[in-house]
Amino acid sequence: MTQFIFGNSLKDKLNRWPVVRNTIWKIEAIVLTVLLRILSWLPVAKASSIGAYLGRALGTRIAKHQMVITNLSLAFPEKSVPEIEQLAGDVWANGGAVVAEFANIKKICRSDRLKIAVAGYIEGFNRKDRPVILVTAHFSNWEIAAAAAGRMVQPLSAPFTPPNNPYLGRMLSAHRQALGVNLLARDVSIRPLFKQIAGGHSIAFIMDQRVDSGKPVPFMGMDKMTTLVPARLGLRFNCEIVPVRAERLSPANYLITFYPPVVADDDDAGEEERALQVTTKINQLFESWIRERPQEWFCASRRWPKIRKNKSLS
Repeated sequence: MTQFIFGNSLKDKLNRWPVVRNTIWKIEAIVLTVLLRILSWLPVAKASSIGAYLGRALGTRIAKHQMVITNLSLAFPEKSVPEIEQLAGDVWANGGAVVAEFANIKKICRSDRLKIAVAGYIEGFNRKDRPVILVTAHFSNWEIAAAAAGRMVQPLSAPFTPPNNPYLGRMLSAHRQALGVNLLARDVSIRPLFKQIAGGHSIAFIMDQRVDSGKPVPFMGMDKMTTLVPARLGLRFNCEIVPVRAERLSPANYLITFYPPVVADDDDAGEEERALQVTTKINQLFESWIRERPQEWFCASRRWPKIRKNKSLS
């Protein structure tokens, strides 16, 4: 969290003083635990609204705010500086609501606050012997999207990157048990995912991040280094590749839509080319969601490898 708030430079400094680093890590975990506990005592919608207020108030004052500004400026070059500033504040408000809703995730997932729609026929939802690949983005509330996915397919696994703070990681993992998802610490190798699918597990991916080991795929008018792993797995194991969208209807109320499976344009092309075709379609779908509701796209990490200065922001 310190790295998120103050930037990468602090991470290097803290690593030189392990005792100080561990103390800060413990304080972070305690503060977030207390905050989530307080929010869990409040009515769900009220907690979400408070989280949105705090997210806007605090997010616009931390180091990562400039990255949100940069990403939005690149994605929406037609918008003015004041429009980008307003939109960035809205992004932080959504992020704050996500944190607050995390405190009440069990209540949300086990009530009519979570609505699910399936757009079209998805064979893997009706056959336990056919795993599916689920793909989504950091959009609206991706934690709720994972919970909805856990309702539709079981067993379900999802790779994730644990936080640097191990105390925080343990606390977050305990809360995420309500999702019904088996979390896999992200590995540089694809082999653990092979084993999961071979064992009958569906796999869920969040794939709007920049992945330097990926391939350049168009996204928001520019090439973004994008992972092809979800598409490769789907093609290799003949799994349907299903996009999942979360939409915030009101504070702590969601519609989760499972879209029809994405398929390659050319069945005769090689596996790598088909994986690229599928990933391009996924990025296009994500882009359409973001353009429709840009305030719900959480983009606090760098999305493109080279930053073009479209605007002068101060």
